Amino acid sequence: MSSLRRFILYLEPSPTSSIFNRLDAFITMTLSRFGPNSAQRYHPHCTITGFFDVTPSNSDPTLACTTATMVQALDDAIQKRLPFPPPRLTGFIRRKQAPGELLVGLKAPLVYHEVMDALVEAATGSEVGAHVRKKNINHISLALYPEKGEGSLAPEVMEEMERIARETVNLEKEETEMTEWDVVLYEKVESAEAPGTRYLFDEVKRWRVTRRGEDEI
Repeated sequence: MSSLRRFILYLEPSPTSSIFNRLDAFITMTLSRFGPNSAQRYHPHCTITGFFDVTPSNSDPTLACTTATMVQALDDAIQKRLPFPPPRLTGFIRRKQAPGELLVGLKAPLVYHEVMDALVEAATGSEVGAHVRKKNINHISLALYPEKGEGSLAPEVMEEMERIARETVNLEKEETEMTEWDVVLYEKVESAEAPGTRYLFDEVKRWRVTRRGEDEI
């Protein structure tokens, strides 16, 4: 029987949006300019859940039924709430307790937490039996130092990184309101070993949950 498989639920700006592309370009730039960090292993996203593992069973060796259960739970929760109000990007964050982090703050309306709850209920039920960690749905990571085996960056280097982010990543309210957002269920299929390389994900299903110009709440 196959070994366990790993899933995760993300909230992310549309991959064709200018905000997604600028965030992605900044994350890529940090490798050559500041060295490897853990945020470079992912595309721009906000985690709705942590990674959770599902083990195939004799009755569901390919996880087809399990995946269908999770997708149906998400689809039911999302479709009846469309369109969602967009999340609001609140600015750049550096925290004293995590001096190697550079984040974009995000405020997600209640509906995103309701969708998270729907997946958690489906994935932790008797048919799936996974343990799913709920997330705060409150940031997009731009840099997470130190990377494994690497040292921390000096405070002045983090200040320089934040300055570049402010200059190159536009978080203007008018533009973020026009960005479309997706909720995406992924399966992680390959880990990233070399510094600066990304995990490989299979997209199980993507839901476009906002419409351009919808008011925030």
